Amino acid sequence: MVLQLSELRDRPELIVTLIPFVRRLKGYTNETLIALATAAVQQAVETTFVLRVVNERCRPILQTQADTLDYDVQVNALRLVTWVNPSRGLQLLRHTRWQRRGSDFDEHGQRREIAALAHERLNRPNLAVKLRSD
Repeated sequence: MVLQLSELRDRPELIVTLIPFVRRLKGYTNETLIALATAAVQQAVETTFVLRVVNERCRPILQTQADTLDYDVQVNALRLVTWVNPSRGLQLLRHTRWQRRGSDFDEHGQRREIAALAHERLNRPNLAVKLRSD
């Protein structure tokens, strides 16, 4: 689809113009809708659309994985949920954490960045900085 073009991915303001055409959420993959919602978050527009994507697409995907303790969470969906509801994002991170990891500091890569984002959104900037610097 058009959203896969690097020219559009690099310019979220252009992607946002496509949202009115996909409001019904039918016939689009989760990946496409999450990319659109992420662009909307980056541009601080279309909060209704973002909440619909989170509630109707992201949460069911992540809840299924949280119930089975699957470590390979769909990172983009988790990031979007965390942006909209940081407490829920942290909860999902913790429920899907590999059993030998005990805290946010034991996370790696994108999951650690998502934990930092959640703490930042929860007005815990010092913890977010520590997570990003280690």
